[in-house]
Amino acid sequence: MRKTILRAAFIVCVAATTSCTTTETKAPETTPALEQAKAELKVAKLETNQAYMMYKAEAEKRLADNEEKLIMFREKMKADKQVANEKLIKELDELAAKNAKLKADIIASKESTVDKWESFKLSFNKDLDEVGKSISTMAETNIKNSKN
Repeated sequence: MRKTILRAAFIVCVAATTSCTTTETKAPETTPALEQAKAELKVAKLETNQAYMMYKAEAEKRLADNEEKLIMFREKMKADKQVANEKLIKELDELAAKNAKLKADIIASKESTVDKWESFKLSFNKDLDEVGKSISTMAETNIKNSKN
């Protein structure tokens, strides 16, 4: 009886170990079209990344130029000993705040889908142009007023 139980246990163990082995399945080989698509995607990502970095560098330069203009404008007011009215000081502070916000936005911007990136660029360019024009207009107005 003991031999029969051992034989049965042996048969169960052998059956369990042989039935549990799995055959390895290989992934299907990639096709040349798939490889080409992957390569094109990689190139497109590199081009997009380069365009993003160039835009970001250009935007940061324009923001730095705006900041420099604001500083020069304030220094010119001090040098000319102009009596700065509250409205002018408030406008300068608002422009400096807008410029700082744009600077934070471009630093925080990240690559995303093309649609979102294009939308961000349009909005950012519009805001940046407005700040630049406001600074120029303010400077021209102040120069005209100081000559009078």
